[in-house]
Amino acid sequence: MEISEPEGAAMPFISKIEARAYARATEITERVSTAILGIFPENIRQNVSITKEKAKGQSGDSISIISGILRNREECESTFDYILKDLEKSDRRAIKRSLDLRLNNNSVLFLRIDKQGAFLGKMKLANNTEIVAILSSGVSYNRFLRPYWIGASIIAVMMFFMGMFIVPNASKRYNEFKFEYLKRGNKDRVTSNIFNQMNENDFIYVSSFDPARRIGYNFTFEHFNDQNQLDYKISASNIRWVPKDSLYRLTSYTKRKIRANTEIIEKKRRLDTLFIFNIEDLTPVSYVAETKNLFELDEFIEVQKNKGASNINTYILVKYRRWALPITAFILTVIGVAVSSVKRRGGMGVNLAFGIGVAFIYIFFDKVFGTLAEQSGFSPLLAVIIPNLVFGILGFYLLKNAKR
Repeated sequence: MEISEPEGAAMPFISKIEARAYARATEITERVSTAILGIFPENIRQNVSITKEKAKGQSGDSISIISGILRNREECESTFDYILKDLEKSDRRAIKRSLDLRLNNNSVLFLRIDKQGAFLGKMKLANNTEIVAILSSGVSYNRFLRPYWIGASIIAVMMFFMGMFIVPNASKRYNEFKFEYLKRGNKDRVTSNIFNQMNENDFIYVSSFDPARRIGYNFTFEHFNDQNQLDYKISASNIRWVPKDSLYRLTSYTKRKIRANTEIIEKKRRLDTLFIFNIEDLTPVSYVAETKNLFELDEFIEVQKNKGASNINTYILVKYRRWALPITAFILTVIGVAVSSVKRRGGMGVNLAFGIGVAFIYIFFDKVFGTLAEQSGFSPLLAVIIPNLVFGILGFYLLKNAKR
């Protein structure tokens, strides 16, 4: 609906009100005309000029454009008062908040009234959204997008700081709860064939590890000298952490050394000793990267690379996903705005279904490529870039079509 005010008038007043509605081939045009007249007060309706025009929709279907025009100044002002009084307070507040977007340079005010509500005699803004009316007022699409860019920027900054510093702390307790109560029976870490490089000279291996009892089986510790030659090798049937004494207990201990072409073998049934590694470092929990903040995660990844961790891609993937979160906020904002700013046959429900569908497909893509990076050696960087690149292109395409 357009409400016009004459240019150059000494005192502002309303000179014309034009209500326009579209009737699809499946709609009864008389009902649409009744809905248009429902916008005007009953005593003025006989003075409203109704016109009909045939046109084609985007999909090529036939539509009728029905307009109701009122030009009497006093009757126009009475109609405007009638509309405002019949609108709910929330709708009036929405108009007030977006008044600068609804009013174009020719002093024409655009409102989008719900057609069904007008037919039933109840005035309300269409679908609680006025995007179509705002764009119809002549506001540039870039100006229309500005509040969304600001909102997306705020969300992106919040997501960055929360993802890097706040969420990791909460993630530890969440994952502990999940594996204890929701995923009983599922392992939260690798427990077999564990190989770790502790530093440039020391390597350890256990065939299996029991986190609850803090014991590893078929333990091997190898130390190499600066010439990259094996200096000595320690093996044991098992290694156990004894928290009471803060030491390691080796069972069936054997130490082999080579000195001047002579092999020296030392054996003991049990040996209590110390090592430079922590028993928990043998195999960190699978979600350990999620519990570390920005700086801790970078340091942790570097340590795991030096150790030759088999699941290093999982840790790197967590890092790249955190950095991609702010970009994702902008991509989904673009898609959401592009979808909502286009009027489709079927109304708001079609746009809502399309938006939800896009969100689910994005999550699916993210999960698929994430699993590829974790399980098959696929690049973690590409696993993060591809879903965002695909949906970034989709968002640009939808936005370009929406501008038209």
